[in-house]
Amino acid sequence: MAVINGCQMSAPPDRTEAMWEDFITCLKDQNLISSAACEAQSCYLLTKTAVSGPLFLILDDNFYYQSMRYEVYQLARKYSLGFCQVFLDCSLETCLQRNGQRPQALPAETIHLMERKIEKPNPEKNAWEHNSLTIQSPACSPEASLKLTDLLLTALENPVKCVEDNVEQKETDRITCSTNILHQADQTLRRIVSQTMKEAKGTLGTYRPGSRPDSAASPVSWTLGWVLSFQS
Repeated sequence: MAVINGCQMSAPPDRTEAMWEDFITCLKDQNLISSAACEAQSCYLLTKTAVSGPLFLILDDNFYYQSMRYEVYQLARKYSLGFCQVFLDCSLETCLQRNGQRPQALPAETIHLMERKIEKPNPEKNAWEHNSLTIQSPACSPEASLKLTDLLLTALENPVKCVEDNVEQKETDRITCSTNILHQADQTLRRIVSQTMKEAKGTLGTYRPGSRPDSAASPVSWTLGWVLSFQS
């Protein structure tokens, strides 16, 4: 918001102190912010470096569910910012090996669990993931660096348009409405058929063996005919 509106940057109320301090330190080291003289604590001003050129915000996290990444995409769309994602595809064996070299290694069960849970980018299924790049790790080649640069520039030059939100919301509402109508119709038809079958048992039971009920007067005939015509 500070970059978009050119206002001062203040600490969010629900921040984690340690994480916020690391974030501020990172920005200061890159000469992107400076302390501001204001009544509120933790108030900062953006420097010329931050507003004069392209600014990339890198979110380094597992984001193992697509829904987690989609929340970030929604923010980019809300403020008409560029969005892209890089997936480092690493084998389970390599992950376990690297984890064992950590000063404070995670339990091996955690690595196995993450490997089962992680949802890789799927641009063919999710249109919002079309700006995605998968890099094989640890075999990272110079070609991958060029692809990464192209990905970042493409995202920077093609911000997500906020107008897409309306189109997507309309499509979501349409599907929801259609689903609700079909569901309600299905429940209604089930109740009618069930009630009609109960009534038909008593009606059909009055016929003598060998006799044939009048189909025009049979409630089962028109009810099932309605169901078939509706489904077709």
